[in-house]
Amino acid sequence: MPGRQRKTVRAALTDLDSLADTRASIDRGAMDGAGVFQYYTAAITALTAPDFGADSTADTTLRRGLQTLEFLGDAKEYTGRERAALSAVFAARKITPADYQLLLDDLAAKQAALAQFARTATRPNRPPSPPPRPPRPRVRRTTTSPSWWIRPGAPCPDRSIRSPGSAS
Repeated sequence: MPGRQRKTVRAALTDLDSLADTRASIDRGAMDGAGVFQYYTAAITALTAPDFGADSTADTTLRRGLQTLEFLGDAKEYTGRERAALSAVFAARKITPADYQLLLDDLAAKQAALAQFARTATRPNRPPSPPPRPPRPRVRRTTTSPSWWIRPGAPCPDRSIRSPGSAS
């Protein structure tokens, strides 16, 4: 592993040295939900951030497999974030605009990661395609216009309305 990636990984692991203290703070109730969410998100982002040079490999199968694994990992991470955000919402028995926006962002990112996974995964590893939608039932359309409206010059029951082509 090149020196830059090694430093990045070591820094991420060093950040995890505070995990026991963070857990104790959570257990004591000294850390709020937003702080917990931020701590774990930052730790996971730091661990998944290093670029190990998969893009520079000549082996296309290896490169594609690593990208697919990364997309699946991203989808799993956004699923965990979604679960954490919803747990906070259910515990508070309300959803704030910030919580709602976070959920929308995480859902969109998860869907994007799953779509990328489906595009890059090998055929046996691809998720199954959704079943086709059933055809819509055919609706017989009938005219709702009364016959007096269709015939130009026909008298109209409401004297204030004139049918097309009738004399004024």
